[in-house]
Amino acid sequence: MTYTVLDLFSGAGGFSLGFMEKSYKIVAAVESFPQIAKTYKKNFPDANVFVSNIRNLTGKLVLETIDDDIDVLIGGPPCIPFTARNPKRRAKPEDRIYRDKIGSLVLEFFRFVREIKPKVYVMENVYGIYEVRHIIKRVASEIGYAAHFHVWNCEKYGLPSKRKRVFISNLKLHEPEPRSTKVWDVLKNFTYSMPNTEAPKIPKKFAGKIDKMKWGDALVYFRGADGVKKNWICLHPYRIAPPITATSRFIHPYEPRALTVREHAMLMSFPESFVFYGSIKIQLMGVGDAVPPLIARHIAREVRALI
Repeated sequence: MTYTVLDLFSGAGGFSLGFMEKSYKIVAAVESFPQIAKTYKKNFPDANVFVSNIRNLTGKLVLETIDDDIDVLIGGPPCIPFTARNPKRRAKPEDRIYRDKIGSLVLEFFRFVREIKPKVYVMENVYGIYEVRHIIKRVASEIGYAAHFHVWNCEKYGLPSKRKRVFISNLKLHEPEPRSTKVWDVLKNFTYSMPNTEAPKIPKKFAGKIDKMKWGDALVYFRGADGVKKNWICLHPYRIAPPITATSRFIHPYEPRALTVREHAMLMSFPESFVFYGSIKIQLMGVGDAVPPLIARHIAREVRALI
């Protein structure tokens, strides 16, 4: 049986890709940023893509447009109100979801669950959202759904970059099988014949410093909500990479250059066939904000087994 999927806050489409690779039908997506939506449209040409603020849409409108039911609703609302990397994160967890305009998009996700009534929903977000789990459980219960929280360190399951994420679903999902993949396990396969081989420019003020960098060194240090963070890190080839984010940048472990967009994508488990569009900054945003397809595939298998 082929199950249908709607992807909210779809970004470039990492979550959708994992489900498509497991033979789900991706019928629609919602993405408010036109430049990111372009990447989604190019990689999922058969899906209806609503380039709109989700607050301007209703479940009824989406269902009428696609003329189909939705079996599975997936999505990753913006994480910035919840992430510890944000130095301006609100101190009270409940304010992050009720008083922060971006954080309240989590409630819009559940509005769609209420309006569409899928068999299954799966929401992805950063670990910080776990602090508002009591609110999410209550919201889900009020519309007749359970809310099970799965806290996964994705690097334990074969992702070559650190990524602690929370997956919230009305189903209890089993963890993926443990395995380890290091940076050089994937980057050694990079060639310039691949798509997206552009690299971000290293700021001029760091000229001459890259040749002297050792594995693990960084060019930038900044303060996040829970301490000092690093950026422009020289990757250690035989370890797992630091988290890939929309703003993270890395230095190649063996060459005095920045990592290309494709190499960032490889560290997030995107296949060569998935092409990113827009400026380098937009491409890297699409990579860093995505659900790793590796993890999405596992969730898709789990959903099919439990639905």
